[in-house]
Amino acid sequence: MELKKKVTEKLRDITLLNDYEYRTMFFFFNSVIVNFVIAAFNIATGIKYLSVWYGSLALYYVALALQRGVLFVIVHNMKKKYGADSQKYQRATIIIYIVNGIVLLLLEAALTAAIVQMVTSEKPVKTGKVIAIANAAYAFYKIISAAIKMAKTNNLLLQIICNIGWADAAVSMLALTVTLTDTFGDWEHMHVMRMSVAIGVSIIIIEFGIGMIISGLVKLKKLSLYKTGR
Repeated sequence: MELKKKVTEKLRDITLLNDYEYRTMFFFFNSVIVNFVIAAFNIATGIKYLSVWYGSLALYYVALALQRGVLFVIVHNMKKKYGADSQKYQRATIIIYIVNGIVLLLLEAALTAAIVQMVTSEKPVKTGKVIAIANAAYAFYKIISAAIKMAKTNNLLLQIICNIGWADAAVSMLALTVTLTDTFGDWEHMHVMRMSVAIGVSIIIIEFGIGMIISGLVKLKKLSLYKTGR
């Protein structure tokens, strides 16, 4: 039994190190936990400083964690259900790709509303160095994580993971910009920079969402044509 356990652990290690898909899904699942942790952190910050902006960020990260979690469960069940039927599996994958593009756009709409509220009505919140450093650490972690996952692949599920990762990284940079300008900078004079970053982040996420929808619809049409033999 002991030998069997060691062999099983060794095979698991080899799979984790050498199988890109398995490794990506493994760290993708861990990202769900990280999102909930950062959401809890922003909830605590929002309550402490009575900030609607940090509360909105917390809700965004919770939604992102749920999107990742649901995707993980669907993919796991989909392999069991359609694993033997390649066409049905491919069709289901494309539909999931399109739906996640729509979800990114919906999350972006909610984020835009939070940004508008923050800019028009909320006073700057000086949260202190600890929270600023924590936001900086999370932002750079997400950027590095997204960069590591980035790869040219025809696997749509892996592409969804990469796109969600980059959306997460972009929002973390926006959160970092807001925190740094509120805590260390001259809020009034850095207002333009905050707006520029917010607009840039929105464009990135919208581009991902629309791109996934259009690309998915094209692939779905090609699959239908292939199935009918046209």
